[in-house]
Amino acid sequence: MHIQVPYKHSKDKLDAYNKTKSIITSDYFNQWDVEVEIECAEEHPRIIVQGSGFRLQVNFEETSCEAYLELGLKYKLFQGIIEKKITNELSRKL
Repeated sequence: MHIQVPYKHSKDKLDAYNKTKSIITSDYFNQWDVEVEIECAEEHPRIIVQGSGFRLQVNFEETSCEAYLELGLKYKLFQGIIEKKITNELSRKL
């Protein structure tokens, strides 16, 4: 699944990256009882989150961020809800 969110509240991709990095934490995913591994790469702003049954990668471009989400079988049923949650969260903050 591919989600693209234009920046509305961020100056540039580094500003958006830093805002997103403060949102996407292991505590954020604890609300769904999901343990995650988070990898942040500042040289080409990108955040990768992997957990049991899913993978989320957020790439930061000049005018928008692009999120790619892969869901395992146990989350497929909730794909629409998860997509909406990610889109809303990023749109509000970035």
